Amino acid sequence: MNTDRFKFRVWDEEKRKYHSGAFGLSPSGELLVEWVMGFIKYPDPYVIEQCTGLKDRNGKLIYEGDVLEYTYSDGSKRQWFIVFDENLLQFSQCLISEDKTFPFSGINKEIALKKEIVGNIHEPKWGIESEVKNDC
Repeated sequence: MNTDRFKFRVWDEEKRKYHSGAFGLSPSGELLVEWVMGFIKYPDPYVIEQCTGLKDRNGKLIYEGDVLEYTYSDGSKRQWFIVFDENLLQFSQCLISEDKTFPFSGINKEIALKKEIVGNIHEPKWGIESEVKNDC
């Protein structure tokens, strides 16, 4: 059984970086982080991102929010970001387009192994974090 899909990471929206320590969830769903003598509640705002269980062409695990890139034989490149589709109950990839419409398509092992993680949606260079929160 592939247990990678049960891995998570936490994006701290205030610090603008991923939380680096241990964390867990309380029975009520609050994010808890390791502290000197146990766990304490993590301050808002944060985003919990789940691992898809898939790896990119470099063997790196793919998480929600990751930006993947594919290089075509003519040298052109396209990028997608990963989301969990609540309607289909599966991970999907959204094409990053100039008009920011984000068309969805499924992602599987075969597709993932052809792409490379080049960043995440929180990086300003993609300019899509706010659109993703509102539209995807």
